[in-house]
Amino acid sequence: MDDKLRVLAVGAHPDDLEIRCGGTLAKFAEEGHHVMMAHATNGNKGHRTIPPDELAQIRKTEAQAAADVIGAELFWLGFPDAEIFYDKETRLVFVDMIRKARPDVIITHWYEAYHPDHMITSQLTCGASYISTVP
Repeated sequence: MDDKLRVLAVGAHPDDLEIRCGGTLAKFAEEGHHVMMAHATNGNKGHRTIPPDELAQIRKTEAQAAADVIGAELFWLGFPDAEIFYDKETRLVFVDMIRKARPDVIITHWYEAYHPDHMITSQLTCGASYISTVP
C-alpha cells in the first residue's frame, strides 16, 4: 500500500493558499506527497491601476510560479473576483476538478470566513467533495 497522499488545497484567490497554508503544502510536498493547488478566482480585481485582464494573467503566472516552487500541480478555475456563486454550474466545475484531483485530503477556507469569495469557495469545495463520489 502506498503511504503517499494526494493533497488538494482550494483557495478563493491566487495567494490565499500561499499565505494561509503554504508551509503545510510545502511540508507535504517535501515528504513526497502529491500536492495540488486550486484557485477558484483569477484575482482580477485586486489592483487599482492594473486592468483586470492584465492582472488576471499576472496572478495566474504568479500562482503557477508558487506551485512550481514546491512541485505542486495547479488547477486554475478562473472565476472573476467577487463573481463566484453557489449554483449548479459552478458546483459542477468544482466536482469535475475534485474528480480529476482524486484527493485523499482537502484543505480549504473556513466556511464562516470574512470574505464572500472565501465562504462560497468553502461551501463549493465541501459540497462538491461529497457529490464528486456519486457516479
